[in-house]
Amino acid sequence: MSISNYSSIKNRFSLIIISIQLLLNFVLCQNIILNPGFESGTTTNWTEIGTASSITQSSTYQYSGSYSCKFTNPTSSYSARGVQSDFINVTAGEYYDLSGWFYVDNEGSGVISDTDFRLRIFWFQSDQTTACDPSSNPSSTGWSIDSFDTWSKKELTDLQAPSNAAYAYVLVECKESSNNNNDAYIDDISLIPSVSISGTSGF
Repeated sequence: MSISNYSSIKNRFSLIIISIQLLLNFVLCQNIILNPGFESGTTTNWTEIGTASSITQSSTYQYSGSYSCKFTNPTSSYSARGVQSDFINVTAGEYYDLSGWFYVDNEGSGVISDTDFRLRIFWFQSDQTTACDPSSNPSSTGWSIDSFDTWSKKELTDLQAPSNAAYAYVLVECKESSNNNNDAYIDDISLIPSVSISGTSGF
């Protein structure tokens, strides 16, 4: 076989490998949270945590689609305004990327740092009752977005499922440190298996 023919075969093989990897990424890198944008409401594939009447589907602001989830007048406690996803099948030892979009409506009072969000994943064993160790990622620390009246993305990457994990759920919460009554919104909550493309230089 000539050097030119070998190079041609090598290049074709590399392209095939890359195409397979890209297809695998497309298949695997799909959001595994159901109803991530709350298009079917806040009780379909989600459980309202706190005051249900203040946790609603809203068409006032949305990052994509027609709806988002609205937290009306957050209180000083995370436990009063939150949504918890249904259990999700996960693979022990695998890595996941968790993200979502967040918005705070400026109703004329306070500063943006008065509103805090939390976005976490909780890991469970196969009985869906026994927590894993660690039981959640990340820690319980919350954060504020940068400004009012604009959608902001929060992304947590390479969260590894514990070695005995079989299920997980995602919990999104909101609170205010001052009673400003600025409504908050969340949309497009996503949990995606982490997949990377390895190089083909060795072929």
